This record gives sequence, C-alpha cells and structure tokens, in this order.
Amino acid sequence: MPSTRTPARHPPPKDAALAAAAAVITGSMSMEDIGDMLRAMNPTATAHPIASLVETTRKDVPEIADTVLTADGHLALGPVRDARDHLRDLATTNPMEDLARAWKTAERERQ
Repeated sequence: MPSTRTPARHPPPKDAALAAAAAVITGSMSMEDIGDMLRAMNPTATAHPIASLVETTRKDVPEIADTVLTADGHLALGPVRDARDHLRDLATTNPMEDLARAWKTAERERQ
C-alpha cells in the first residue's frame, strides 16, 4: 500500500547535512524530523521500515526509549539523565578489565 504521507513534507536529501549540523548545535533532533530525513533519502520507496521504527520507538520499547529520548520526544545526543548515573551504571555492570582498556584507549586518543 502506498504511503499516505505527503512527499512535499520531506526535506530534500541535500538538507541532511544542515539537519545534522542543527542537531549537533541544539543537542537533539525530533524523531519526526529523523523519520522525515530517512524518507527523504529514498523518496520513491513506498515503505520506509527504518523511518517507521524511529518514529515508533517510544511506543514500542519505552524502557529503552527513555534512555535515549528526551521528555519531548527528541533524540538526545548525550545522556538523557545525569551523566554521573550513566557512569555509575557503566562501572557496576562492566568488568574492570574492560573499563581499564576503555580508559587507556581514550587516553591514547587524547594524545
């Protein structure tokens, strides 16, 4: 069944760079905008399963969505909650060897 979405609503593919830059500057991007950008990458397709997955994330997997989406439904480009909570979770759920390897890798990248 063809999409009922209006093709004119989708930004042209050339706007993907602008949308990505805006997301970085603002720190987030709405899930609807992400879905629109995905659809714009292939405007002749009748089905866009990845765009649909993006747009229904909060409804389909709320426990995961709450860790990556802001309260207003935007994709967060950093931790949604306090970063210290995220770091505590990493420290308590990962082996010490993995944490040490990650620390050393990050240190090498900074040099």
